[in-house]
Amino acid sequence: MIDDLRKIKSFFEEGQRVSLFRNYMNDEKQYETSVIACDNEKVFLSLIYDSDGDVLPIEDGGAVGLLLINKSGIWGAEVPVLGVFEGTENDGILVSLPEVLNKVQRREYVRLDFAFPLEFQIIYRNAVFKKFKLKCYNMSANGIAVMTVSNIEISEKYEYKVVFEYKGIKVDNHVKPIYIHEVNLENSAPFYVMGCKFLDLSIANTDKIYAMINAELVKARKKGVM
Repeated sequence: MIDDLRKIKSFFEEGQRVSLFRNYMNDEKQYETSVIACDNEKVFLSLIYDSDGDVLPIEDGGAVGLLLINKSGIWGAEVPVLGVFEGTENDGILVSLPEVLNKVQRREYVRLDFAFPLEFQIIYRNAVFKKFKLKCYNMSANGIAVMTVSNIEISEKYEYKVVFEYKGIKVDNHVKPIYIHEVNLENSAPFYVMGCKFLDLSIANTDKIYAMINAELVKARKKGVM
């Protein structure tokens, strides 16, 4: 079984070719499709066609078999069909992620609280427009949330970066702010938490963050906290 996260995820990258088995009216043929998009729960595949170029029907609410082959090896699974779209702006077949991959995806995004200083930059026209000395609120291998007393503007006209060095992890990377909301706690002044997705984090730093989070989880379990 392939259990390396990056190898497993590589099977669901955009453009990855997929062999699909319909499980439809005793049809045992395999059909070529490809990944259009993938998120943490679903995969969107291109439609399949017969030899005359006509779209082949797939049972909505049924299941299909997938077989994917790339340089990492072979991956196969039967998955439920969530919807089939034809004659729309976005035609395709929407299926659930294989359950084992879903579990791996969730494992990657485990998020823990870390409190260390960092620099948050707003970039406008390739130049640093504003700098903030902030603190990490929590972090995963996929993103970071920061604490701020300012309601920082989230806008498509800006780019954003975080810069920090913590436990051997050196980050100077672009991020995409996803949300910012106010937090009100008793006996403390209100503050904002801004959640950001890492855009260009290196594999080395991803592995370091993932290892650090795992180490913290092990410590917590030994102490009976989790």
